[in-house]
Amino acid sequence: MYAVATGGFYRSQDGGVSWQLIKSDFLNAPQDLAIDPSDATRIYAVASDYPCLYVSTDGGASMSAMTTLPTAVANGWQVAVSQNGATLYVAAGGRIFYSVDRAKTWQERTAVSTYPAALVFKLLIDPTDANTLYASARTSATDGGIS
Repeated sequence: MYAVATGGFYRSQDGGVSWQLIKSDFLNAPQDLAIDPSDATRIYAVASDYPCLYVSTDGGASMSAMTTLPTAVANGWQVAVSQNGATLYVAAGGRIFYSVDRAKTWQERTAVSTYPAALVFKLLIDPTDANTLYASARTSATDGGIS
């Protein structure tokens, strides 16, 4: 089991009875994590400050920053991984970035809103089509919903 919290990235190897702190030196607390469905030893965590995206390739025993995400990405909030593990999405504020090559290169999708305080709360990739992404987001001062 894995968890992100104010203290950092944690792993439990006994069903949540005890927890081991794996990484605590984030500038701000990580916001979300995702496990690669095609490789359970590959875990991603996203935090609000660059480099925003971190990866473990050893089942959570260690975690390192992924510096391939564009340096302009700030306020990382959500991460999602496709069923085959190749496609990743990272939400940063109201912006969504994606990679189709396991985070080697990135592109930005159209923002969910022009509202300056837009925020993507949750990402969900269609399990049968990695090009279909669902997002729950705040898109105005008075509205939040599904985009």
